[in-house]
Amino acid sequence: MKLFLLLAICCTFSLPVLSQNDGPNDGVVYKYYDKNWNQLPFKDGAAYVRVFTGLDVIRTRYEVNEYTIRGVLLRQMGSSSRHYLIPEGPCTWYNKKQQPLKKGQYKRGIPTGQWTEYYNNGQMKEQYTYAQLKGDSIPDPLVFTLDNSWDSTGLPEVVNGNGFYQQRDDTTGIVLSKGTIKNGQKDGLWLGFHKNGLKDYEEEYADGEFVKGTRFDNDGTSAAYDHLMEAPVFPGGDKGRGKFLQRQSGIPLLQWKMDMTAPSL
Repeated sequence: MKLFLLLAICCTFSLPVLSQNDGPNDGVVYKYYDKNWNQLPFKDGAAYVRVFTGLDVIRTRYEVNEYTIRGVLLRQMGSSSRHYLIPEGPCTWYNKKQQPLKKGQYKRGIPTGQWTEYYNNGQMKEQYTYAQLKGDSIPDPLVFTLDNSWDSTGLPEVVNGNGFYQQRDDTTGIVLSKGTIKNGQKDGLWLGFHKNGLKDYEEEYADGEFVKGTRFDNDGTSAAYDHLMEAPVFPGGDKGRGKFLQRQSGIPLLQWKMDMTAPSL
């Protein structure tokens, strides 16, 4: 009942977002965003709304729900901050049928432990595990080991970190990449494809380490490469990134591809 009441209030009134230093008497704050998740000062023109609840009492974790502006639930999670989103604890994404699409745990804004993703028919899709946080170190949130995967009918493809993995487009079912998983990591020859079915690349791995690759253009030409694109390093390293994120207001801490869509090996 409380959830539906929040939705009714959110979708009926154009409430201004309270400043970060103010707290509402009822412990609820609405923050509005455009289609690219840029925060807006008012509801007008918003595509999404993020609702913080329980702000009337100091807590270690506040409840946060995200909806489309029409009230369709997108994500439920917690935040260790009452002013901006630092994901903490269980987090679940939902599809248009309001069924779980992805769920797992955050710790200090970083995904940790085993996560599970689902097909739109409710069937389990894959499970993967992120490194555990130790002390003040921040592991790379794009590095994980693949534990299990299934096709959309429930047929196992990777079991306990070993098997043949196929990443599929959720809408069409077209295979976008495929290859062998050994002890949770890529191994041997991996192939990537465009959505039109044409080959995009070939890559070779040895126990998770990239060896070499070849990229293919639509006209049939190819180009070899001997290293993968390296992720950019934030100025100041992990501490610099942490300080920057703490200064942001209402911006998802992990707004990379893995935050809103399925991470791919």
